[in-house]
Amino acid sequence: MVLMPCVTTSVDSRVSRCPTLESYIFRGDFIVSSKEAIPSQSFKEAVFQAKLKIDRANCHVSEAQGIIRGYEEGGHCRVVHEANGVSGGQTFKIVAEALPGNLPCAIGDTFNNLNCALDYVANGVMHETSGVTKRTHFPMDKTRNAFRQSLRKATTQQAQPGKHRSIVEACPLFALLLLCKIHPYRGGNHLVWEIRQLANLDKHRLIVPAHYVASLSNVRISDDNQNQFEMGSVGIGPGGTFNVVRFSSNNAKIDSCGPAKLSVTFPDTSEVFAGAPLIATLLQCVQRVREVIEICEQFLAPIWST
Repeated sequence: MVLMPCVTTSVDSRVSRCPTLESYIFRGDFIVSSKEAIPSQSFKEAVFQAKLKIDRANCHVSEAQGIIRGYEEGGHCRVVHEANGVSGGQTFKIVAEALPGNLPCAIGDTFNNLNCALDYVANGVMHETSGVTKRTHFPMDKTRNAFRQSLRKATTQQAQPGKHRSIVEACPLFALLLLCKIHPYRGGNHLVWEIRQLANLDKHRLIVPAHYVASLSNVRISDDNQNQFEMGSVGIGPGGTFNVVRFSSNNAKIDSCGPAKLSVTFPDTSEVFAGAPLIATLLQCVQRVREVIEICEQFLAPIWST
């Protein structure tokens, strides 16, 4: 059953403006169709749509890059003074504000679009072969052995066939590509299992990255005794302290400093990509899914090209 928003008030105009010709029941501002408005897609159409999803995922990565860049340039990091009560000296610490809330949204949208691209291709394969596309997902499992088991047929030792056995029966070549080239399990070279995990996680909560200021450029510090400290770039680790900057007096001040450079990573507690750099990992995921689609297109498209 498909819900399609309708903004007109006349029943007749609703029917005339609707893209399908089925019988409809009207409920408020929605049209309820008894049939799906979008038919199952061929493999060629599936590949085309998968590539659109990959392009959209890439747009979300660019969005995430822009959010981080805007944060770095927008003065969201402030320098605080910390006086040493024992020595009477002073150190400096940089404090970073929380990242914008739209960054986790861009991260989740990236993984959801990539996961959709994979599912589209699996749907296209099943449409061309068995014709059964309901609840079709790109086959994967947590380990290589578990994935191999999922492709097995029923035996006297295993009463039920593996959960992905229908793939083998519908398109053995697709199953072979999965095993020998795509490796759809944890640690596989195309990261499809990891992408699915994070797409599922985003359905329940935001993927909030960790961040800290990695460096501060063009730092200039002085005190009332005319002591000065200048450095083109100051390295700053987690915690934010300028360990290299320490004055004997407690009246030092920051004269000037340039933009902060952030280190943004997946949280250390994350099951997937723990501690990995955010943007580089997102770009890698986009590229890996693009490669998966290209592999499927290269080997499977000729089968149904006629």
